[in-house]
Amino acid sequence: MNIKKMIISMIILFFTGSSLYAEFIFLTDGAIIEGEIVSEESASITVRNKENKKLQIKRNTILRILYTELKMGKIYIQKRDGKGIVAYMVNEDRNSYTFRMDLYKPEEFVLKRSEVLFISEKNPSGLMVDGEPGTDRVSLAWQPPYDAVKNYNIYIKESEKAEYALIEKTKSKELTLKNLKSNKVYFIMVTSVDASDYESTPSNELKITTANIRPGRPRNVKVDENSNDGKSGNVLKFWWDDALDPDGKIDKYKIYGRKDKTWEPLAEVKGKEYSVKNADSYNSIKLTAVDDKGDESDDVKIKDNKSFYGAFSPGIIIPLGVFSEMAEMGYGGSFSFSLSDNTSINYFEAGLSLGCYYLPGKDVMDVKGLSFNRFLIVPLYINAGYNFSIGSMFSIKPEVSLGGAYINLNYKNAADEGISEETKNIFDLSGKAGISIRFAFTNSLSLTTGCEYGGFIEKSGILSFLQANAGIKYSF
Repeated sequence: MNIKKMIISMIILFFTGSSLYAEFIFLTDGAIIEGEIVSEESASITVRNKENKKLQIKRNTILRILYTELKMGKIYIQKRDGKGIVAYMVNEDRNSYTFRMDLYKPEEFVLKRSEVLFISEKNPSGLMVDGEPGTDRVSLAWQPPYDAVKNYNIYIKESEKAEYALIEKTKSKELTLKNLKSNKVYFIMVTSVDASDYESTPSNELKITTANIRPGRPRNVKVDENSNDGKSGNVLKFWWDDALDPDGKIDKYKIYGRKDKTWEPLAEVKGKEYSVKNADSYNSIKLTAVDDKGDESDDVKIKDNKSFYGAFSPGIIIPLGVFSEMAEMGYGGSFSFSLSDNTSINYFEAGLSLGCYYLPGKDVMDVKGLSFNRFLIVPLYINAGYNFSIGSMFSIKPEVSLGGAYINLNYKNAADEGISEETKNIFDLSGKAGISIRFAFTNSLSLTTGCEYGGFIEKSGILSFLQANAGIKYSF
């Protein structure tokens, strides 16, 4: 045994009180064993490998022992003469580098440090999250290796002890992973594949946690406004069903009250009912759900004296009766603005709406001597309705509207010589009645859809129609 190596080994063992750790043992046949030396003899050493098995290795089969970490992947070597080499580096000293073209074959070559311009790893690096992780996705970006890449492989696992699984391939240096679970920890790494289908060692490992999904609002809220106890002024009692949380559990509920413009917390409860004393002193009262991650749901208004709404509703208009002989089905939309008195879950709402609709005309030359080209109708209504809530997200509103309409009519008259086109402007009284359904995405934003029956009142009779619409409603 080499006396110098033996003395060094004994000194290290004496001071550490543990076995000498060897990162890699290179054998003359090209094999590489990773493990730790547990004992040494003059003719052999005993090594405990990564599988925790003891191996006895004869010294005459050992090429070298590295006590530093060996990067097992290929690297790119740029020489000063302009040539590039892809190989495995298996050793280095102050003056030179030792390489192998095949990691597990003993054939090696040496380059002097003065011959090498730079060395670059072939694996991607700097793997990072681009922005914040979403509830079901995360955007990744990384730095490419120096030499050409055919594609990148993205690997993922859900725990430190799990095995990595290939989830995506891409030619780009960035990627958005989708269809992930919310509120979940993931480990991610990236490798590169070159033209020869060699897959590099992995990039740095990235640990991310997808975002938590906010809980849903409390459901099926019911209010008792007649619970005055004679001592605490008006008492507003309300109760509700559990809110839903898709990736956790509901921890508590919060109640807020607003007297002027500022909301103040009134209570936090674990149960599903609460009573607000002196409820008349608050302009508005609202309820939210909070999950086990501390995220809070959109609110449910328990009491809201006044709300101002704006809505845009594209729709169609279908002529009926005599009107259907003059015009085809038309299309357009309306803008509406309304004010509500939300003193309870069910509330009254009134406002104005302005619309515009285009209807292609019909040819009734044989019957009335007229050929209608088109109708352009601009109705203006005063609307009034009453909202009936169904749970915390749905409401139904019967509504009546009264007003007038400007009608621009283009037609041909057979009585005129040459049957020339004519345009006529008409102002008619109008009214309609119908029902609409509202689905609340948030406390402020809703989807509405509805159907109405109405008519334009003329001297000759009523031009009746059906109107259907669907739109967006926003509470200011």
